[in-house]
Amino acid sequence: MSWAEIITFALLLGLGSSAHCAGMCGVFAMKAARGPGLLSFTAYIFGKVFTYAFLGALAGWFGARVISDSASIRAYAGLIAATTLIVAGILALFPSRAIASWTRPLVRLLAPLFAAVRTTGGLTGKFALGAATGLLPCGIVYVAAVQAVLSGTVLKSVALMGVLGLSTAPALLLVGYLSERMTSRLGPRAIRVAGAVLLIAIGSVTAWRAWGPLMGPTGAATCCH
Repeated sequence: MSWAEIITFALLLGLGSSAHCAGMCGVFAMKAARGPGLLSFTAYIFGKVFTYAFLGALAGWFGARVISDSASIRAYAGLIAATTLIVAGILALFPSRAIASWTRPLVRLLAPLFAAVRTTGGLTGKFALGAATGLLPCGIVYVAAVQAVLSGTVLKSVALMGVLGLSTAPALLLVGYLSERMTSRLGPRAIRVAGAVLLIAIGSVTAWRAWGPLMGPTGAATCCH
């Protein structure tokens, strides 16, 4: 993946999942917004970006060491990421609380960490809160991690995940400072639908790009001599 493709993918994925991100992490964003100016919220976002970048480093290392020389594995991983994006977009059109039930065991596992974070005050506490929320189970993050594996280098993987974290800031800022009253005026359903369509579009493009290597040289027509 080129640098332009990495930045574009991460930005579109983050913006496309804004409604999902606001619903999942909105309560933490509102807590982070309680502080002097934008410093508290900024510390929270950078904490989240830190965790995402760390996950990106792990994904990039795995990709460079394990699958960098296998075009077919990279292509299949791309198809898995594309399928997940498309499914996430479809589910966003028809949200259901039951879908997220599988995440409850991991949330319980992280509960002690969040309990410790709550006792930490100041900007350090906000940073720790952001870092902790970056560990919450999220299909969008998993898809980005798969793409990070396919990016080619650790640096590109870190950049992809870091930009993803930054691209969630607008939605969380909106929720954190303007709360539900303003988001309702902006039309949360319209935002969710637009995000879902964007996720499906990104997934379709990702699938098209991943399918090419699987077709190989035999993908061209060979009927004529």
